[in-house]
Amino acid sequence: MSRKGTCLDTAVMEGFFSHLKEEWFRIQQPETIEQFHAGLTEYMQWWNTTRIQKRLGYLSPDECRAHTTAIT
Repeated sequence: MSRKGTCLDTAVMEGFFSHLKEEWFRIQQPETIEQFHAGLTEYMQWWNTTRIQKRLGYLSPDECRAHTTAIT
């Protein structure tokens, strides 16, 4: 998150936290701190590697990376 008055920087993080709360936290509802950490780690792994992204041509980051590597 950025300093006060730079809403464009903050918007990306606010969007991410919104997804995190809607897609993971409200569904999983972890009861212990250990469940929270394990679930959050798993969600972050999914978010960064497996989640399909429109800007990548509806590929996951892993698929896009493999596709780019195969071309070069």
